[in-house]
Amino acid sequence: MAGLKAVKERQGKRGLKELIRAAEDNGYYGPVDPTDIVAKEKYPMEYYLVLLKSYKDMFGDDSLEHLAKTCTEMKGIVGVFLNWFGKPRTVAKNADEHWKQFHDFGRMKGRVSRDHQIVLIGKGTYVDPLYCDMISYYISGVMDKLSDVNDHGITHTKCRSRGDEVCEWTVEWEPYDN
Repeated sequence: MAGLKAVKERQGKRGLKELIRAAEDNGYYGPVDPTDIVAKEKYPMEYYLVLLKSYKDMFGDDSLEHLAKTCTEMKGIVGVFLNWFGKPRTVAKNADEHWKQFHDFGRMKGRVSRDHQIVLIGKGTYVDPLYCDMISYYISGVMDKLSDVNDHGITHTKCRSRGDEVCEWTVEWEPYDN
């Protein structure tokens, strides 16, 4: 699991044990041994949020960006595809399929808003600012991998935790000059 890789990068195996201890202090009751956590397995969101909070507590406010970008390091053919052929429009088109691979709740719809801008809309997503921060960083990590994106910006324009009906992210980018 990429999140465990991020902990190992920062503190090694000792860090994994500390993360589990911190998570237990924060109310975590999920798989205690990190080897029990399986990539692409769907766990209750409460487990994930407690681990996110514990990770942030251990490594600081900027740590979620590192964690999310580690999660976007896709291996194999998917990684090759994104690096060489990936386009933001494809991200928008396939947002819901990708969402369903990792979540058993909500939907993530994408649409092209205008040249060099897509909008991702989360309906029925989990209501938690920490989770929304993680999604923002994850989107940024995916944009970093795309072949024709030089620079990008992401704005979390609507949020269910702020009372909006949906969560919405507007993604704008500058393409590489070919």
